[in-house]
Amino acid sequence: MKHPDAVAALLSPRSSISAYFGSSPYQEQVLKSPGMHKIVDSFEIMGGPVTFSAVWATSGFVEKRPIAYRAFLLALDDAMRKIAADKPAAVADYMRVTNAPESERDDLLQIVRDPRNVYTTAPQSTEKFTGFLSKTGFLESHPSSWKEYFFEGLYGVSGS
Repeated sequence: MKHPDAVAALLSPRSSISAYFGSSPYQEQVLKSPGMHKIVDSFEIMGGPVTFSAVWATSGFVEKRPIAYRAFLLALDDAMRKIAADKPAAVADYMRVTNAPESERDDLLQIVRDPRNVYTTAPQSTEKFTGFLSKTGFLESHPSSWKEYFFEGLYGVSGS
């Protein structure tokens, strides 16, 4: 389910849903509801920060548009640095772009200020995740490095 649908199902008294692997800001919304509590989180499962989301592209796009790809990586890296350097400004930008209500500002600031949340273009703990996917049969073979599934524009970063 998409996060908003999962939250609605979990919070519905008529739903058979009793648990949810969430993400911010949805998980914080759920935890504010009576009777809800955290059982485990990705930091506990993975032993630290984990890449929460990644941007996808085809090899053909990256090969045919290397300037656009490089410009995107530079812009993404710039955005990560800005978030890390000025979290209140990043939240203000997010709220402006998404039209988030002012009542969400404190929750959003809490999320970005959580020291476990790392803002970087370097892949974090993806090799642990692909190991799990390989072990459970979701991947046919276990990649030997994160560099097998990220483009070389990131190879200079210290990823995992």
